[in-house]
Amino acid sequence: MRVSPNKRRRWNNYLILIVIAAMALFNAPTWIKAYLMPQETQPSTPELTRLFTPDEPLRQLETRGKGFIYLNGTWRFIDSHATEQSGITAATYLERWLALTGTVIDSSMVEKIIMSAEDASQSQSEHLTIWYQGDSEPQRLTYYVLPRFWLMKNAQGQWMAVTVPDGYLLPATP
Repeated sequence: MRVSPNKRRRWNNYLILIVIAAMALFNAPTWIKAYLMPQETQPSTPELTRLFTPDEPLRQLETRGKGFIYLNGTWRFIDSHATEQSGITAATYLERWLALTGTVIDSSMVEKIIMSAEDASQSQSEHLTIWYQGDSEPQRLTYYVLPRFWLMKNAQGQWMAVTVPDGYLLPATP
């Protein structure tokens, strides 16, 4: 029995449409995920900011009676005993200060952190005095040393949380 060419073409067309429909059905989950479902946003990384402006040359940096001063082309400790104690040069400590970055924190969070300090000695502010070359007045930045991190206010007035180990920014006290 012979089938007419018109019937054969019709069945071929049906088969082609069935194959295309099957391919569409198998790809439907991918298309739904890509185009119809909302994209999952990746958690944003906290914004890091610098403590210092890198293009301004420093002349002196001091806090807690310790610090560094630029004399005769080299960085030196203000406290002469610091070199013997740490074994690290003043220039190395200063590079650490200049490279310091932290996570920006809003002022309401800063108040909560300061209020939740375990005792009064932890909530006492300290100051970092910075002399830039060519400036007649120093810049003073406020910071708090808390058990897990330092809370610092940079030159732009932003509070930032900085995590550093003991003795990383200043020579350890004997």
